[in-house]
Amino acid sequence: MRWIFLLFLPLVLFSNNLQVCYVEEKYKSLDKIFGHLFLAYGDKAASFNLASDMNLKDNLQALFGTDALMQILSKEKLTRYYNKQGRSVTCYDANISDLENSNISALFYEDEINDTYVFLTKNCASALPIYAKKYDVKLKSSIIPKRFVSLNTQEKYNFSSFGLFYFYDDNKNSMDFNLTLLELNHRYNHHLSLFSITKDNFSLFKIAEFDGISYELDLGHKLKKNKSYLNFFLGYEYKGFFIGANNYGFTGGYMYNLDDFGFKIMAYKEKIEFSAFKDYENLRFNLIANKKSAKIGLIFTF
Repeated sequence: MRWIFLLFLPLVLFSNNLQVCYVEEKYKSLDKIFGHLFLAYGDKAASFNLASDMNLKDNLQALFGTDALMQILSKEKLTRYYNKQGRSVTCYDANISDLENSNISALFYEDEINDTYVFLTKNCASALPIYAKKYDVKLKSSIIPKRFVSLNTQEKYNFSSFGLFYFYDDNKNSMDFNLTLLELNHRYNHHLSLFSITKDNFSLFKIAEFDGISYELDLGHKLKKNKSYLNFFLGYEYKGFFIGANNYGFTGGYMYNLDDFGFKIMAYKEKIEFSAFKDYENLRFNLIANKKSAKIGLIFTF
């Protein structure tokens, strides 16, 4: 019998670790854009979320304050709930040095608590350290769920980047730069970046979700021309092939994505454009080219 106990001992110890669980983001619903997270301990989960299912009204109210709950739930049932939405759940051991002096189990036996959800100050990520502090569990705070994961576990993400680009066409050659302050994903089919600036443009946000009914948006301002712009694509994607319309009219193409490599071919208005990236650790090689011009860059993420 002793060997059976020793066999399952690692599983028992692992299950009693405090974990940070990240729920995959989805860019087709406003309430899922930044993902979600909860804390897990054994078979229990502590989750701060809205008191009702999200609709357009709730999305808008959440910017300023709406009803929320701090709940203790079954980790298995909560994970299954998000999986049914098509969202993966990944759990990481919390990287906290003073857990031995913390009353972790008490945190997961609290009754349901009514509270207020405010997107930019008290959301699913930033509320958890406030509750955990009552039990001497000192978590580092962030309003961005994926950054919360990066601060409190061994899983590290980069959220900013700086790149230098060489631009070539028939008329001129020039250098350019790109500074992005917040970039949560960088693949062609799944992308979100906020606050990017180049020599000529300021992009408030770029977002893309290619999965069935698909879209792409880039909202910003042309600095030299002092003119705002909105570039868009709306269409349908299937196994990498996409078809739809953008600023220039009818368009179509193909994209291929891996975690560290991808390329995209898009044809529109008698123009074919090819773009590709290749990542190596914190560096990214980037290329955008068509028949008349090319833009080649090296990007450092941090």
